[in-house]
Amino acid sequence: MSEEPGQRKPPSRKEPLSPEALQKVIDAKKSYWPFALAVSVSIALFGVVMLPYIIGTIIICIGAALTVASIIGWGLERR
Repeated sequence: MSEEPGQRKPPSRKEPLSPEALQKVIDAKKSYWPFALAVSVSIALFGVVMLPYIIGTIIICIGAALTVASIIGWGLERR
């Protein structure tokens, strides 16, 4: 069978990762920012539940500020 320009070639096989490189991929840097984001969103949602009271608005503002700070912190984290 001759190779024509329109025929697909089988994908080339990549070399497997070395054990050191594989371990480096598995041991990703652990981050506390996802936990901080979850806590701050929970605080904001608790403020939504408490909304009929004046303290609910304050709690929403605190939760929103912490949420923004957590998103920025997670985004700027060095990898």
